[in-house]
Amino acid sequence: MSGKIGKYVYKNEQVLKEFLGGLLRRLGGRKASKTVKKLMQDPEVKKYVKSTKAYAKKTADRRKTDPEYDKFLKSMGL
Repeated sequence: MSGKIGKYVYKNEQVLKEFLGGLLRRLGGRKASKTVKKLMQDPEVKKYVKSTKAYAKKTADRRKTDPEYDKFLKSMGL
């Protein structure tokens, strides 16, 4: 299975899993700050991080004001 994430194209799902696994291992290790700095230089990644943070803030605000939504998210394990 192939696909595209931002400007990055992958041809095999296993390759994507290996890449993300390696990335997470580096983030957990000593090279975390260097890796994050290099990733944040990419405008596509920067855009996704910004939109993800905005969505997380909207979700947190809605959880505070909407008890039904909060109950639903808790039932989903979030």
